Amino acid sequence: MMESLAESFAEGGVWMYPIALLGCAGLPAALALFAVGATSRKNLAWPFGLGLVIAGLLPAALGYVAYTLNWANVMEAVAHVSPEDRETILMGGKSECLTTVEAGLGASIFPLCFGLALLGIAVARRGLSQPTPTR
Repeated sequence: MMESLAESFAEGGVWMYPIALLGCAGLPAALALFAVGATSRKNLAWPFGLGLVIAGLLPAALGYVAYTLNWANVMEAVAHVSPEDRETILMGGKSECLTTVEAGLGASIFPLCFGLALLGIAVARRGLSQPTPTR
């Protein structure tokens, strides 16, 4: 486990550190905001849920940005390689570049799930508290 984690960090490069930081901060923040938003008498579920969804999208977006920049580096490196080795280097480079996308999506799971659950709670509360107008 630790060996594959260290290998993933080596493949992902410097981009893995902010993704890991967002992932480590995302779980406790998601739990705390969900607990407060779900039990609050005020309508805090909307802003907390929306904030968690946005916070959940940050690691995924950062992973995609890192993938794009790393892929540009791979394409630049392949430009000076013989055509016989080009396909092998592209396949290896693609798998290394996708490491940041995988990490970003993994770090996004908890904030997104808890944020969407809070938005669902907010919609359910709004539906219960405000009757629909009739003609």
